[in-house]
Amino acid sequence: MIRKSKRMLLRLLVLCLFMSGAVSLGSSQAAADDGAFIEASQISNRVEIKGKTHADDPELVPLIVTDSAGQILYVQEVAGGNEPLSLAFTIPTWAKEGKALVTLYSLPVLKAEFTIYGGKKPGKQKMTIITSITGYDGEEILAKTVFQIKDNASVFDLLKSICSENDFDLAYVDPDEDGHDVYIKSINGLAEFDKGAGSGWIYRVNGVVPQMPLDRYLLDDGDKVEFIYTSDFGNTESGTGSTSKARLSRSSNSDEVVKALSQLTFASDAKSIVNVVKDMLFNLAEKDVEKQKTYIPDVTTVLQAALERAATLPNEEVTRNASKGVLFQDISSRLVRDLLAEQQEVKKGLTELLDTYSLYKPGLKHLQPTLVVPISEKDEFSRWKLSIPADVWLQLWQAKARLAVVYKDWRTDLVPKTNQINASSPLFLTITFYSDRQQTEQTAGLPANTVPLTASYRLELSQPSIASYVINWPETGVREAGTWPTLYSRQDERAEWRAEPVWVAIDDHFFLAAAATGGDLMIASARHAFADVLDLPKSAEWAKEPITALSATGVIRGVSSTTYGVQAKLSRTDAIALLKRLTGKEVSTLPDSFQGEMNEPITRAELAVLVWQSASLSSITTDDEQKQPGWKDEALIPVWAKHAVFAVAAKGWLQGRTDGRFDPQASLTRAEVAAVLFRIWKDQATSLNE
Repeated sequence: MIRKSKRMLLRLLVLCLFMSGAVSLGSSQAAADDGAFIEASQISNRVEIKGKTHADDPELVPLIVTDSAGQILYVQEVAGGNEPLSLAFTIPTWAKEGKALVTLYSLPVLKAEFTIYGGKKPGKQKMTIITSITGYDGEEILAKTVFQIKDNASVFDLLKSICSENDFDLAYVDPDEDGHDVYIKSINGLAEFDKGAGSGWIYRVNGVVPQMPLDRYLLDDGDKVEFIYTSDFGNTESGTGSTSKARLSRSSNSDEVVKALSQLTFASDAKSIVNVVKDMLFNLAEKDVEKQKTYIPDVTTVLQAALERAATLPNEEVTRNASKGVLFQDISSRLVRDLLAEQQEVKKGLTELLDTYSLYKPGLKHLQPTLVVPISEKDEFSRWKLSIPADVWLQLWQAKARLAVVYKDWRTDLVPKTNQINASSPLFLTITFYSDRQQTEQTAGLPANTVPLTASYRLELSQPSIASYVINWPETGVREAGTWPTLYSRQDERAEWRAEPVWVAIDDHFFLAAAATGGDLMIASARHAFADVLDLPKSAEWAKEPITALSATGVIRGVSSTTYGVQAKLSRTDAIALLKRLTGKEVSTLPDSFQGEMNEPITRAELAVLVWQSASLSSITTDDEQKQPGWKDEALIPVWAKHAVFAVAAKGWLQGRTDGRFDPQASLTRAEVAAVLFRIWKDQATSLNE
C-alpha cells in the first residue's frame, strides 16, 4: 500500500518538490534597533526563516522569498508588533540556483540573503538510519536497528538494502519500469489486502507518514524510518483520520466498494485512478443485474472519490507556517491549474469507462469538480488560514469547482458564487477550531430546548459575498425523537444564535447542510413545545414532522408559545411571510383574487400561485396540461391560477383531494400549509453530495 502517491503531484507540485541534494551554504541576517530582524538559511532541501517584526508594524506583515531570477518561491503573512516568527518551506524544483532573497515588508523593510545550491552534498558518504519493520498486529519482523546507507539514498533504497541483508522477500510494483513511483506489494510474504480491504504497507519517517512514493523521499542522516503493516489505510499509524483522502459521507458494506476507496487513497495519476474504478466495476459485473442496481449509489460515491483523488493536495505539499496558534497555508496557482487539468483527465477516463458499464453512467451527471485541501495536523493551532490567489479563484470558477477543506473527519466545501473578486489581493479563508471550554461557553447561549449535535466552528471569508459553504461535520451529540437537526449561526460572540432555514441531512453520523454566510456555525437539535402537535391523533400524524422541522428552523411559528394552531386557517398575509422565510424571495405579483382583506384565509388556488412564483417554476405547455390528473372540478380552477396549479401539482407539492377534486376555492389549515412547505423545502434542498 506504499503506492504511487500521485505521480502528477510529484511532477506538478512546483512549490513543494524536494530539491535533490541541496545543502546549507550559510545564511545572512538583517537587524534593526528595536530587535526586529530576519535571517534565512538552507538546510538540505528546505529553507528556514527566523526573525522578529518591528514594534510599530501592523497586525500582519507580508514576507516574500525570491530566487536569483526574481521568481517568487514563497509568500506568507506573519504577525507584526515585534512578534517572533519561525517558518520553513521546501524549495521547488524550478527554483534558480544562486543567491536568493527574503524580504520582510516591515517598517522599515528587512532583507536577508541565502544561497540555493543544487549539487550533491559534500563530505560524508554514509548516513546512519534507525529503522524497523512491523507486521500485522504488531508482529516484529525486524527489530529496531541502526543501518548504514549511502548518502542521498531514498526510503526505497533503504528498504531494498534491509531486505537484501536480512533475506526478506520483497515484492513491489514499478508501473513505468523506470525506478520511480513504486509501491510495495509485500514484505517477507505479508501482502497488501491480506488482512482486509484497508490493509497494506506504509512507511513513517520521524513519526510522520509522508504522502509520497517511498522512492521519492530522500533521507537525511539520523532519520528514524519505520515500515508498518496497517489494517485501516494508515489512519491509526498516522493519527490523521482521513485527511490524506477525500472523505465522503456515504459508507458501504460492499467489499468491492470499500476496497476501491482504499485503493484510491494511494492511487497515482489519472490512469491508475481510473483503473481502480475499472477493477471495481469488473468485479461488480459478475453479479446479476438486479443486484448490480443496488450498487448504483455506492458506485457514484466511488466516482466522486476518484475525481477528488486527482486534485487532493497532500499535507506535506502545501506551504505552511504555524505562528501564535494560527496555521497559515498557501496554494500555488500553477499547482491548481495542473490538478484541475488532471481531474478533467480522470473524468474523461471515467466517461469512456462507463460506456461499457452503462448501468452506472447516470452517476456521471452528479460528479462535482473539487479541489481538496487537507489541513496539516503537525502543529498545535486553533485557527487555520488559507491564502487563495485571485487567479486560483478564477480557475475554480471556470472549472465550476468547489474547494474542499478537510481536517480529520471534518469537511467544509467552499462553493464559488461569483468570479468578481478583488484581483489585487488574495482571498483569505479562516477557520477557527474552538477548545472544549469555548464550546461549553457557546452552547450555553443556544435557545432553550436545543441540544448541540456537532461542535461549533467559525468560518470567515475575506470577501463573504462570493461563496457559500457546504458543511459536512461529524455528529458529536445524539438527536432525540421529536426534534429536528437545525443549523444555527451567529456573526460574533455578542450576537444571539439564529436558526437558519436550510435543510440539514444526516448520513452515516455526519450532518450535511448549506450555509449562505459564515460566522460561528453549529448544528443542534431543536424541540417545539406545541401541545396541540404532541396530541395529534394518529390520522393527523403526517403533520408532526413538517411542523417540527419548520418550527425548529424558524420558518413557521405558533399562534402562541405552546400552541401551533393545527386546525386554524392560514391568512394570505401569513402565507406570503412563510414563503419569504422559506425561499428568501419576495412575491412579485399577487393573485388576481387578492383584492379583499389580506387577513382572509388563503385558498388552495391562491397558494399555488404564490408557491409557483416563490419557487420560480416555469409555465407548463399545453401538452403538460393534457397529462394532468383530470380533476372533476378542473373547470372551477381560475384562469389566472391554472398554470400555477398544474405546475405545483406536477411537483407533488399541492395535489388534489382523494375524491378526485382539486378544490381550488377551499381554504387551508396551518397544518396543511406546513405539509406543503415541507415538501417544497425537501424537494428543493440541494443534494450535498453533488
